[in-house]
Amino acid sequence: MVVYLLHAHDALEAGAKLDKLAWNPTAGDWKLFVPCPEEQFDWAKKTLAARAPRFVVLKPGEQVKEEEKTAAVEAAVDVNWEVLGR
Repeated sequence: MVVYLLHAHDALEAGAKLDKLAWNPTAGDWKLFVPCPEEQFDWAKKTLAARAPRFVVLKPGEQVKEEEKTAAVEAAVDVNWEVLGR
């Protein structure tokens, strides 16, 4: 799977000329681990738990639990970073 993103003026210029996705990129069982500064941790954890429960907020230095890491690797999206420079 390859997902290309456009930003700023490139995104505006592309407009409706983009192909629609033939699949749902947010389907399936996945989590996104979000590092967060200590002073914003409580707010971010509460807010994301209510609005985006797949986002797991981590305090500075906090490690992802091994069972979560294994599940995340199994469901990982493969990103080809080399094509971004084109």
